[in-house]
Amino acid sequence: MGGVGAPAFDLWLALAAGHRVWSEGQTNPGPRERVAATVAAVAAVSSGAVGLAGAVLRVRQSPDHTTFDQVLIGTAVAIGVLVATITVHYVRIAIGRPGRGAQFWPSLIARCVTFVLLVSAVAGSLSFGHGTVGAVLGILCGADVSLTLWTLGVEANPWQRAREAFFSPVHVGALLALLLAVTTDFGSDHIVLIGLYVAVWCATITALATIHLLDVLAEHFERVFDAYRRDVVERERAHRAHWLHDDVLSEVRLASLRITSGAASAEQIQAELLDLDHRLRLRQLDEMIRDGRPAIYEILQPHLRRAQNLGVRLDVVPTHEVTGVTVSEQDAQLLNRTLSLLMSNAINAGACRLGIEVAVDDEGIEVAVTDDAGGFDFDALPEGRGLHRLMRQLGPGSVRRLDTTDGSRMVARIPHGPTHWPRPRHEVAAREATLKAVR
Repeated sequence: MGGVGAPAFDLWLALAAGHRVWSEGQTNPGPRERVAATVAAVAAVSSGAVGLAGAVLRVRQSPDHTTFDQVLIGTAVAIGVLVATITVHYVRIAIGRPGRGAQFWPSLIARCVTFVLLVSAVAGSLSFGHGTVGAVLGILCGADVSLTLWTLGVEANPWQRAREAFFSPVHVGALLALLLAVTTDFGSDHIVLIGLYVAVWCATITALATIHLLDVLAEHFERVFDAYRRDVVERERAHRAHWLHDDVLSEVRLASLRITSGAASAEQIQAELLDLDHRLRLRQLDEMIRDGRPAIYEILQPHLRRAQNLGVRLDVVPTHEVTGVTVSEQDAQLLNRTLSLLMSNAINAGACRLGIEVAVDDEGIEVAVTDDAGGFDFDALPEGRGLHRLMRQLGPGSVRRLDTTDGSRMVARIPHGPTHWPRPRHEVAAREATLKAVR
C-alpha cells in the first residue's frame, strides 16, 4: 500500500484511515507537516463557523420555535463538538508535538463517521452558500489527504485524479440524472440538488488544488533541507579536519617531542601520556556537547578518569539515575567548566580523596565536591582566579564553601539555560546525515 502502484481501493481506504495509522508514532513533525496541519486546522474551524452561522440564521428566520429548530440547535452543538475533536489533532501537529499512532479499523470508522456527520450538519444547516461550504471542506480534505500521502510515500497526481473523477461512471450517471430531472420538471428541489452538486465539485477542485499547492511547498522544503544538509556536511568536515590536524595531532606531536627529548623519566613520560589522554578526552567532550544534548555521565567521565589516574580516591560518585539525565548544550558547558575547576582546585591543593555529588531539579543543577585538602579563605578569593570568574558567570550566591572535618566542601548551583527543548527535526536529521557522511 506504500507504493505508487497501489490498488485504487486500497489507496482510498488508506486515505480514509488517516496518516496516524501509517506513521511511526512519537515522531516530531517536520515543516511541511506543520504547514499542512495548520491549513487543516483553519479549514476545520472555518467549516464549523460556517455551519454554526447557518444554523443560527435558520433559527432566527423561523417564525416560531419548531421541532426543526431544536434539531438545528442540536446540530450546531454537534458541529462544535466535531470541530473541536478534529481540530485538536491538527493543532498538536502544527505546534510540533509528536504524533500518536492509531489502529486501522477504529481510525477508519471514527474518521468516516466524523466526516459524514460534519458534512451533513454543515450542508443541512444552510439554505444557500453550498459552494462556499464545499470549498472550505475541500481545503480540510486536501490538507488531511496530503498528510496521509506523505506518510505513505504515494504520489498525489491531483489533476489525473480530477479527470478520473469527472469521467467515472458514477459521476457521469449522477450528472445525466440531474440534467434529466432539471430539464423535465424544474423546481425548488432541483435548485437544492444543483447547489449540492456545485458544492461537491467545489470541494473536489479545492481539495485537489490544496494537495497540489502543499506538494509544491513540500518540494520547496525538501530543497531547502538538502541545501542545509550539504552545507552542514561541508562545515562539519572542515571542522573535524581542523580539530584533527590542529588540535589532536599537535597535542600528539608535542607529547612525542617531550618524550623523545631524552630528558624525561619514566614517571614523567607516564604523566605526560595521562595528561595527553585527559586533554583529548576533553576535546572529545566538546564535540559531544556540540552534537546535541549530552548525558551527565558523558561530562563526568573525563574528570573522574583524570582523578583516578592521578591516584585520587573517589569516595562518592553520582548515581546512575542522575548521570543518565541529558542536559542542554549551555548547561553541559557550565557543568563541564564547574567540574573541571572544582576538582582541579582540590587536586592541586593536595587532595587524596574526593567526593563528587550531582543533583538535578527543575531550577538547575547542583554540583558538590568534597575534599581532604584542608581549606582556604573563601571571602579573600582574589579577582581574576578561575573560581572568581565562575562565581560571576553563575550569578551571586551560586558558589559557596563549607568546612568539613578534614577539608572543605564546594557547592556550585548551575541555573538552567533559557531553553531545554530538543533541536528542530531538520537540524537533528542534518546532524545524523553529517555524522554518517564524515565517518
